[in-house]
Amino acid sequence: MNGDQRRVKILNVLENSLEAVSASRLAERFGVSRQVVVGDIALLRASEHNIEATSRGYLLVNDNQASSERFIGKIRSSHDRDLAENEFNVIVQHGGEIVDVQIEHPVYGVITAPLNIKSYAEVEFFIDQMTDQNAMYLFELANGEHSHTIECESEEQFEKILLALRVAGFRLQD
Repeated sequence: MNGDQRRVKILNVLENSLEAVSASRLAERFGVSRQVVVGDIALLRASEHNIEATSRGYLLVNDNQASSERFIGKIRSSHDRDLAENEFNVIVQHGGEIVDVQIEHPVYGVITAPLNIKSYAEVEFFIDQMTDQNAMYLFELANGEHSHTIECESEEQFEKILLALRVAGFRLQD
């Protein structure tokens, strides 16, 4: 199978998957290295395929999805690493999806990383990855200060998420 054929098959896998698919899984499936898959994804993105990288792998984003009907809000928070899991769980429990995390770095400026976490299982997976890799949270580069883009059904639901975070003890900034 040549590269063009493999990229068509990778797109097919992503189109038919409800979950993110890791580069390692794609590499194993097509008998190539993970680096080859990462290169294929870069070429597919350059060909204007809307492929999102998440902590769990790659997602093909359908531009026709009705996400525009959902409410998108931002929260600004400050806490240490011990509260990250609780913050995510409160948001998910109240129907929110944590789309990304963003910090302001004094040299690099704004840094954004996609998360796309919308279930307890995804929270657990992300936290386990951070623990297993002994990785630093992005917000640790900014003394705990960060923001999240939250997607949910309505502005009313977003307000409930904000209230639940405050009740849980999170200091939210305007």
